[in-house]
Amino acid sequence: MARSNSHLFSSHFQIYIQSNKLHEKMLKSVLVVLTHS
Repeated sequence: MARSNSHLFSSHFQIYIQSNKLHEKMLKSVLVVLTHS
């Protein structure tokens, strides 16, 4: 039971990290567009 919970948590954490990286890329590209315009 505890093992499946920790596995579920780790998978959610990986998704969270991946979405954070995606948001970071989007923010950087938006900043580039704003600073170059």
